[in-house]
Amino acid sequence: MKSNKHPLAGLCYVLSEAFYHMHPEFKLKPMVARHRGLTHWWLQSDNGTVIDTTSEQFDKPFPYHLGRGCGFLTKQASQSNYGYTHETEVLLCLPRATDCTMP
Repeated sequence: MKSNKHPLAGLCYVLSEAFYHMHPEFKLKPMVARHRGLTHWWLQSDNGTVIDTTSEQFDKPFPYHLGRGCGFLTKQASQSNYGYTHETEVLLCLPRATDCTMP
């Protein structure tokens, strides 16, 4: 959901897909919602925990209750999206991902 000039705006799909494939042990579900005319992607655990790798782009809480489960475009990790490799995006934008633990 590209709603502003924040560096993470427009990267929700590629970062969610990267995190999903880098952490299969979490058994996360891809989620998507349309809000204010734009599309936003994030991940959700079975217990409802939201993992939104680009949440910092929003100045107000995103309405995750509008989301629906939706698979990614491919079953295997994409080699590149929008010119970015997944590992590069996660390392540059989400340094905390390497320390991630699920509640």
